[in-house]
Amino acid sequence: MNSLRVRLDELEAEVRSLRSQRADAQKGRRRRRRGGAVEVLDSPEPVSRRRMLGMLKGAAAAGAGMAVISSAESAYATAVTLGTADGDALQIGGSNTNTIAMTSLTGSTTSGNPVFKVTNNAIGPGHAIQGFSGAGGGFALYGQSDSDSGLGVFGVNGASSVGVGVAGASASGPGIRVMDAADAFAGPPPTVPIPPSTGTWSTGSLVNSAGQLWYCYVAGVGSASKWARLSSPFVPVSPTRVYDSRAGAPSPTGLLVSGSNRLVSVADGRDGAGAVSVPNLVPAGAKAVTANVTVTGTTGGFGYLAINPGGNTVEGASTINWFGAGQTLANGVTLTLNASREVTVICNGGGSTQFIIDVSGYYL
Repeated sequence: MNSLRVRLDELEAEVRSLRSQRADAQKGRRRRRRGGAVEVLDSPEPVSRRRMLGMLKGAAAAGAGMAVISSAESAYATAVTLGTADGDALQIGGSNTNTIAMTSLTGSTTSGNPVFKVTNNAIGPGHAIQGFSGAGGGFALYGQSDSDSGLGVFGVNGASSVGVGVAGASASGPGIRVMDAADAFAGPPPTVPIPPSTGTWSTGSLVNSAGQLWYCYVAGVGSASKWARLSSPFVPVSPTRVYDSRAGAPSPTGLLVSGSNRLVSVADGRDGAGAVSVPNLVPAGAKAVTANVTVTGTTGGFGYLAINPGGNTVEGASTINWFGAGQTLANGVTLTLNASREVTVICNGGGSTQFIIDVSGYYL
């Protein structure tokens, strides 16, 4: 570019010189008398019009060539591979690569204006920014905030009330992966939907457990963290017997007499003999079960059962009542569990009874 400018300046100077010589030639021969004789002085060498026009054409061509290059540089129409090594200039509209060093843009703004802004004005579904991650498993787009009130990635739908703030899609992995320092999605998913029982969790963590989404509402380590299930909190199951006091297992069994209580597990489904037939029918982490409670073989004129979370022996309300000997009665109820999936069954009222618990679903 600079060499063309210098050459053009040289050609312009030469054209000015040729014009001056031509003006002198047009004055013709000059005459001067010396001692009565007329001396004819030679005029400057004539300048060829063809030569001068040729030089003018060369100057014009050089200028035109410079103009073409300038235009091409200002409106770069064809992508050219530039910036192929660390330290090279970044070419807008070209294909740039680097080796190892990071390209960094740093700014400071508190007025809501971005340090770096990219706008796509296309009407179609174009992308303002698109990131690709290679086969090594890196992040295509990574956001980080060092402030407690900041956001690593913030999505808004713009002026439209039907737009999407943040959308994620994956051919085989999760569309959106939510992680904290403990990596909420680390490891293979469990086979039953239960909240995490190990690890350190912060409030706001989200975990996908067996296809169900969990939200951590109390931070803590292991079982000290508290979770709420955001998807399908009630899980129905085929009605299954979990306890029958008439069977031989699990101990204790037999009549429950007035003034006594019994700690009963509802975790496993059991057959007629009391053996486990459906392990973990009610999974760990369940908060309550829907159940059918039956009393049979009652004694005395009146009695009732009160069923509390396991370990609680203080009566609050009756769960089922009977009004004579030899009765069989049933009642559909929701029973709250302790952390071990147990209930405490309390008998009072002066009578005694055998009892059965069948589970039809659970809450997580």
